[in-house]
Amino acid sequence: MEAADAPVIVDEVNLASLAPRKPDWDLKRGVEKKLRKLERRTQRAIAELIRERLLETSVDYNETYANHPKSIG
Repeated sequence: MEAADAPVIVDEVNLASLAPRKPDWDLKRGVEKKLRKLERRTQRAIAELIRERLLETSVDYNETYANHPKSIG
């Protein structure tokens, strides 16, 4: 009878731990750090390509218009 009179302690249940996980969750967890690193490198490479292209076009522009006298209208 003592067991029936004892207060029932219910631990809170984390619902996220009960939800089923996607089959590839562990794979994503394993490569997450590498993907972040790759994303940073990709962004740097894109920025460098844009800088190079801007420098090329500005050099071409300067060469083209530096040799031509301005017309006075």
